[in-house]
Amino acid sequence: MKLILFIISLFSYSVISGQSTSFSNAKNWKLYKIADENAFQYRVDTLKNFSFERLSDDTMRTFISELSELPSSGPHIWMGAYIATFEYEGITRKVEISHYGGVLYDESSKKHFQIPENKVLDWLSYIRQSFMCTHNDDDKVSY
Repeated sequence: MKLILFIISLFSYSVISGQSTSFSNAKNWKLYKIADENAFQYRVDTLKNFSFERLSDDTMRTFISELSELPSSGPHIWMGAYIATFEYEGITRKVEISHYGGVLYDESSKKHFQIPENKVLDWLSYIRQSFMCTHNDDDKVSY
């Protein structure tokens, strides 16, 4: 009986843990040409008015495959933020990406997430380079 309860508990935990983020099934990532202190104020429907750089779904999955959720009570240090969106189950969701430390904030779930420490430098480099691409081609057509 204890074995059955243990298996059920383990299964329940894996289902709940697997649902803590929907990033693994996210697609159509976009990083927007917005660099101001109001990152948290922009609504998803407003972002269509800004240029953006498409981010590789495969590259993003590599970085976010091992995200860890940060405690809601802890201090989350922000020194500026990039704005990105992704699609999940047909819905566009917005995330803010900290300029430092590999922290993301998912507005839909109202949760902070951390990129694995061994991927943070590569993550920050990828995001910064992608953001610079939004500035390198001002004639780029947004769609």
